[in-house]
Amino acid sequence: MKSKKVILSLLFVLVMVIIYLILYNKTYHIKVNTDNIYEIQVKTSDADGLNTKTITNVDEIKDYMDDALNMKFTHPKFNTGKGWVTSVDIKMRKKDGSEWIYGYTLFDDRINIGSIQYKIISQ
Repeated sequence: MKSKKVILSLLFVLVMVIIYLILYNKTYHIKVNTDNIYEIQVKTSDADGLNTKTITNVDEIKDYMDDALNMKFTHPKFNTGKGWVTSVDIKMRKKDGSEWIYGYTLFDDRINIGSIQYKIISQ
């Protein structure tokens, strides 16, 4: 009976490690519907302080989103909370008229979405 529990425990640990490795090496990307976007706010931190740029032109929004949607990232981990370079808020309207904000923060080689941070592998 004791050896059966040990085997089941080891099997459970092995399955958890395999699931972790699969999710850790999975490639992620930003998924938003660009038709509903009406404004993008880009905040950058530099030596002069905080600079904010607001994009409301439809053509500029589509150009910006083409670049953002092509970005691929992987290796999720919890956010360490260290400094940021650029913060982006994408404001959208749903079909029922309610507003929704999709935000992410860019570091030098990482992207932070919510409390999870990913390593950027292509931009």
